[in-house]
Amino acid sequence: VLFRSMELGLTKAQASRAIARFPQLLSCNVESKLTPTVKWLNELGLARDEIAKVVAAAPQLLGCSLDGNLKPTADWLEAAGLSRSQLAKAIWLHPSLLTYSVEKNLKPKVAFLRRFLSKTDVCLLIATFPVALGYSAKRFQERATALRSAGNLSPYTLKRAVSMTPERFEAKYPSA
Repeated sequence: VLFRSMELGLTKAQASRAIARFPQLLSCNVESKLTPTVKWLNELGLARDEIAKVVAAAPQLLGCSLDGNLKPTADWLEAAGLSRSQLAKAIWLHPSLLTYSVEKNLKPKVAFLRRFLSKTDVCLLIATFPVALGYSAKRFQERATALRSAGNLSPYTLKRAVSMTPERFEAKYPSA
């Protein structure tokens, strides 16, 4: 695994952290699990150094089923409107995005966002701030509703608002 990590461009420190975060990595089959996932990430448009960052940040991706988890999630995001380059950028920025449940997380949140933003703006939000999909639906709803009421709803303002602490958000939008 350490040899393969060097092929990925991981430093020894990154490889050690990846194994510490996901010890099951040591038992993953290189030929049937690791290599196909890395090849697929490359086919999505991620460069070698970007794949190294993805693996270092979320080594559990290498333990996920490519056909049962990763590809269906990526396919759904593309069907929702993300271009291939937007998808690659979102994965590079927040690799855990590929581990989110399509049915329980992505579909409801994207549907909710589409009530407030255009399809293009939803895709822009996901591509530039994919971690937003990790926030609760309630948080999205509260923040989007407050921004809309203030006449200030855009992907950029929602991105900022959803990441604010409750105290900071309340101070900026007291009527929320």
